[in-house]
Amino acid sequence: MLQRCFNSSPFEAINSAYPNKFKAWELPKVPRCFWDSKENCVAALNWLVTEKLNISLTDKSYKLKRTDLYIHRLSSLSSKYTIKELKEFL
Repeated sequence: MLQRCFNSSPFEAINSAYPNKFKAWELPKVPRCFWDSKENCVAALNWLVTEKLNISLTDKSYKLKRTDLYIHRLSSLSSKYTIKELKEFL
């Protein structure tokens, strides 16, 4: 059923049952090629900075660290992009 109804995507199944309650990156694994989309990267980084680190996006003095990504389960994002590249997404 997962394969047929939700393209083998656990996130799509969960999002169907609980619309917009979870972010794809809050699950143990993101969908395949998820981080290839700049839009997904920006959304995840905005969520991290504003909701988890409580920093305004206009505050450019903060230092984004790999440990922030690791603690908030975004380490797969840091394996695809450098911190400098991620900071440019914001």
